Amino acid sequence: MFQSRSASKSILASAFTIFELTYHGVVRSVRKSHGNALMSILSNMLQAAIFVLAFFAMFEILGLRRTAVRGDFLL
Repeated sequence: MFQSRSASKSILASAFTIFELTYHGVVRSVRKSHGNALMSILSNMLQAAIFVLAFFAMFEILGLRRTAVRGDFLL
């Protein structure tokens, strides 16, 4: 019933298959969180921006840059 094909695929065909599987996984995830796909994507982007701003505020306002961790804190 579930058998893989034995014919070897090209690298381009394999890359396209992985892209297609990723695309459909993302679409299902987006549709699950909200009925309207555009509103779901905007909500996701707004949530990510709020998280970045919250971390930036913590490091700037609370002065957490003086810790022993080296590197760019926002990354």
